[in-house]
Amino acid sequence: MNYFFGNLKVKYKLLIIYSSVFFVILSTSGFFIYNNVKEQIETQIEIELTKSIDIVTKILETISKNNSKNKLKSLASKNKEIVEYYYNLHKNGEISKKDAIKDLTSIFSKQKIGKTGYLAATYNDKINKKYIAKIHPQLNKDVDISNFEIVKTFMTKKNGYFEYLWKNKSDNKYRKKALYSVYFEPWNLAIT
Repeated sequence: MNYFFGNLKVKYKLLIIYSSVFFVILSTSGFFIYNNVKEQIETQIEIELTKSIDIVTKILETISKNNSKNKLKSLASKNKEIVEYYYNLHKNGEISKKDAIKDLTSIFSKQKIGKTGYLAATYNDKINKKYIAKIHPQLNKDVDISNFEIVKTFMTKKNGYFEYLWKNKSDNKYRKKALYSVYFEPWNLAIT
């Protein structure tokens, strides 16, 4: 090898040396550029995927929330019609208010919303300025529930969709829940 290199003209020796140095510099810089660009591309892809996942998650949450809202609104409205029916029976003297509430309690208790949801009715006792649980599967009948923020909110607004944290006696911790409230003015009842 020394004999071959020793017999070359200077211009060829310089050409080989410069080419070798150029190749080493080019390879080294290419390696660093490749790794740097690779990291940047991977980071950018990860950021874009995270953004896409967030967007899809938000869209699914919005669709789910709207579906829940519409279903809860429909259930509350249908049950308001049932309350109106019993109100008309009472108004016509065919049934007492006590029997009407008893029948409504039975009807409400047979309806399940999802796995753990239920129907309830809250009475607005305007004279004593209290909110009373008239129909509720987890609370005692006629118990004052005025101290619950969600009750204050839906009794004040009377109609609408609300999300809140709630813990029944059988629950270990508070859970996120949703309700739709419709107000039946003649009996001062919020059906949720």
